[in-house]
Amino acid sequence: MGKEGNGKLAGLFGNPFTPGYGRRPPHLAGRESQIYDIFKHVGATANGELVARDVLIYGPRGSGKTALLREIAEKLENLGVHTTLELMTATDMQSAEDARRELIGVVGQPLWEALKPQEWGLDWRGVQAKWQRGELSRNDVRKGLVAKCKSKPLILLIDEAHLMSPAACGELLNEMLTIRGRGGPAIVVLAGKPQLAELGNLSQVSFLERGEIMSLGLLDEQSSGDAVRIPLGKAGIGIAETALRRVISECQGYPQFLQLWGSALWQRASELGKKMLDDSDITEVDPVMRLEREEIYLGRFAGWKGADRELLVDIANHLVRDGWEERPKLEAIVKSILLRQNRESDECAALVDRMVESDFLWRPRGQPRMLPALPSFVSFVSKQGEPGYSD
Repeated sequence: MGKEGNGKLAGLFGNPFTPGYGRRPPHLAGRESQIYDIFKHVGATANGELVARDVLIYGPRGSGKTALLREIAEKLENLGVHTTLELMTATDMQSAEDARRELIGVVGQPLWEALKPQEWGLDWRGVQAKWQRGELSRNDVRKGLVAKCKSKPLILLIDEAHLMSPAACGELLNEMLTIRGRGGPAIVVLAGKPQLAELGNLSQVSFLERGEIMSLGLLDEQSSGDAVRIPLGKAGIGIAETALRRVISECQGYPQFLQLWGSALWQRASELGKKMLDDSDITEVDPVMRLEREEIYLGRFAGWKGADRELLVDIANHLVRDGWEERPKLEAIVKSILLRQNRESDECAALVDRMVESDFLWRPRGQPRMLPALPSFVSFVSKQGEPGYSD
């Protein structure tokens, strides 16, 4: 698979692994069904069809949401379809007006023409415009958007969608629905952290009833092995089955950890000129990877202070001891701890939401119980309450 030379075959190649968040891995393992399901909708839109549903993808940090969006975008670009394709983040969408402006800007309708000032005025602050915001103006803008989408279907891929405000989310989804209702092929794919699953409800657009929703969790053993083995193989590096099993066990299906391990193993093979990695290489790399994992966990845990930190440790102890719970049971446990801390029980919902935001736990689609968002993070938090630990 490579060239013969000084024996350091791996050194002839750049590191194929991408352990940074949001970067596309060399082999997007275990997401074939999600790609197929998304393409059913975006492909139909690209062909000028009017789809019934937008798409929502959610999962913990590092589960591969951004990589999946980039995979979809690249596949569409490679097909050479005649579409307006935009991959963007939701950082700037904090109001309904923001959402409208982004949508108009992406399609290419000049804002100056879309939102004409009704009149100009002059005062001590200088020239200012009084904008016309009546229904007629908004309807004219919609007509322009529909016409654009009829001539060139619109596909919006929005990352970090959980950062949108409910107002912005509602405006965007309703505008896309209106465009389709008037015959303009258009679809939006939203990807974000688990709290995105609640955003549709907060936006009052019934998204959970009319959207195609999927969650990205941990990879199975086969996909986990493929995520490491296939890129190494393309770089001319083999890995013994027993060694690969150890990597799979350490990573526990978490895509980010698999990229970290793959990167470290590629680097070791490159430095030593090895064509086959074995158990001894895993033993050498393992301490560094454990430190890397602990740093990630420390980062998640750092935001919890004082009584909140004590509560999180208590919850971790309960989950390690008794297993995972459905949200109502978990909230009952949180309330009992709050009572013991002489705190108000109405803090409960916000604390559980914060556990989701900090990748402590989440609820995958179709799963009644809350589950760990990061492998062994709960065990890590539990250990922080042991003697010898200090803030």
